[in-house]
Amino acid sequence: MREPFDVYSDQSYVQVSPYGAAILLKLTGISTSELGDRAPSIEVGTVRLSVEHLKTLVFAIKRQVKELEDRMNMRVMVPNAVLEKLKIAREDWEDFWRR
Repeated sequence: MREPFDVYSDQSYVQVSPYGAAILLKLTGISTSELGDRAPSIEVGTVRLSVEHLKTLVFAIKRQVKELEDRMNMRVMVPNAVLEKLKIAREDWEDFWRR
C-alpha cells in the first residue's frame, strides 16, 4: 500500500468512465526563464475511486462549502474567467449553488 500524501494543488482534472473515476492533482510549474516560457505542470497525485464514491464526495463537499458560507455569512466567489475556461455558464453555476 502506498504512503498517504498531503499536498497543495492548484490544478485538477477529473476523468469519469462507467468503470470508475480518477482525480489528477497538479501544481503549476514555475519558469525561471526570462523569456516567459511556460514550465510544465508537476503531477502531485492521482486519486482513483468509483463513480458512486465520486458522486457521494461531490455531494459532501458541496454541503460543507454551503455550511461554511452560511456560518461565516459570506460567499466564495469564482471569477467569470475561471467559469469560462471550464465552459460553465454563470447561470448554471448559480443554479448549482442555490440548491
